[in-house]
Amino acid sequence: AIQSNITGSGDVLYVEVFTKSDGYNGFETDPKAWTKVAASKLKSNGRGTFSRIPPENFAGIYVKANSMQSFYVTDTANPTIIYTTDDKKKSSVLLSDKNSQIELFVGSGINSYPFGDPNPGRLFDGLFHFAPVAR
Repeated sequence: AIQSNITGSGDVLYVEVFTKSDGYNGFETDPKAWTKVAASKLKSNGRGTFSRIPPENFAGIYVKANSMQSFYVTDTANPTIIYTTDDKKKSSVLLSDKNSQIELFVGSGINSYPFGDPNPGRLFDGLFHFAPVAR
């Protein structure tokens, strides 16, 4: 599941999540490279409080060990999803969990829906929930 920091407390919006295997570099404006895995109408909890995409609106994603998976979280109407600007190099490791099961990388912000106008050096301001599974 994904939770995101969204402006406008009480606002109702439509959020979509896309994913693709491997990195996103060069694919920020290519909708054919991405697969939609969530579409949800939700009510914003406002800046500073995460708004959760309901689990029933999110398709589970299996990511193979030692592979990369890119995600794109967007609002279909207005640029209300909050991200942080950072001068770290695009695609550099932002953080990893204590067991090295997952690493999050610096990404891009997209200023227009659905794909276009990428701004590099953006950090997603939200939570990714994941669970390791044996396959």
